[in-house]
Amino acid sequence: MSYSITDLKTGTLIELENKPYLVLEYQHSKLGRGRGIMRTKLKDLNSGAIITKDFMDNATFEQMAISKLQLGDRGKFLQEGAPVTILSWESKPINIELPIKLTFKIIEADPSVRGNTKNAPTKNAVLENGLKVQVPIFIKAGDKIIVDTRNGEYIERAKC
Repeated sequence: MSYSITDLKTGTLIELENKPYLVLEYQHSKLGRGRGIMRTKLKDLNSGAIITKDFMDNATFEQMAISKLQLGDRGKFLQEGAPVTILSWESKPINIELPIKLTFKIIEADPSVRGNTKNAPTKNAVLENGLKVQVPIFIKAGDKIIVDTRNGEYIERAKC
């Protein structure tokens, strides 16, 4: 399977030499008049070994279905209509790659505490998917926020 070098980002799951890998780090380089090269640090998902690999610009990803039971904690971020890339190993789905940013509705938020404005104060909130996140004190129940799916952290208030 081949990938476009623009697809190789931190957290991307790929198949290389018939083994599943997770991209831990990447760096794009352009050498003189030559084509771009993506230098990556990869983790073998079977053995846990870390390797370094260079990629040239090439093709695309394949996609397939996967059940929520196979996703574990990542399943909390699934939304209808959101694009998801599925990593399979020997024709079996083993993991997914989610969009980095997804929008969720706040269903419950702690009250704001007056006077607590030093050092970007935060409070607890619960999203529509049940995930608990720290949000700025101005966020309230009913607001929509953008969450980083890599770490489950608040990014910004969504623009409605």
